[in-house]
Amino acid sequence: MGSGYLIVIVNKMDECEWKKDRFDYIKANLTPFLKDTCGYDIETKVIWVPVSGFHGLNINSPIGKEICPWYDGKTLLDTLDTMPKVERIERHCLRIPVFDSFKDQGNLIVFGKLESGIIKEGQKLTLMPTQKEFTCLKIIDNEDNEIAMAKSGDNIKVRCKDLT
Repeated sequence: MGSGYLIVIVNKMDECEWKKDRFDYIKANLTPFLKDTCGYDIETKVIWVPVSGFHGLNINSPIGKEICPWYDGKTLLDTLDTMPKVERIERHCLRIPVFDSFKDQGNLIVFGKLESGIIKEGQKLTLMPTQKEFTCLKIIDNEDNEIAMAKSGDNIKVRCKDLT
């Protein structure tokens, strides 16, 4: 799906009294899977964050050194805020994984996130893998406003003509 970075949240650290041994055990057991199977560069693309979701520790506010002296990284929200912005390429072919669909007034409306490319009203499209051709009648954004064009990263609804 194009995820360049991964944040691994190690939850329930309060259950083991924030012991570094438990955190390192989890990290050591997940690392081979993330590296070999998923293909992540562990040193540069994977960030490990210990938290206690139940108590809200290290989620928004930094955890104190009296509770977890070995961790000096960022909180979960700070980590999310400092992630590099993903550059979306609009020149690629159009790709919209369909989340849901329904029929309205004889036309099919599909919901999805535009992963690559751009889509415009009136554009002729091909549904894969069936290779059925159809026309994009309308594009609707998250706030149910009609828009003339959508680009990579947009969540949209597409009213399709000649697609059942």
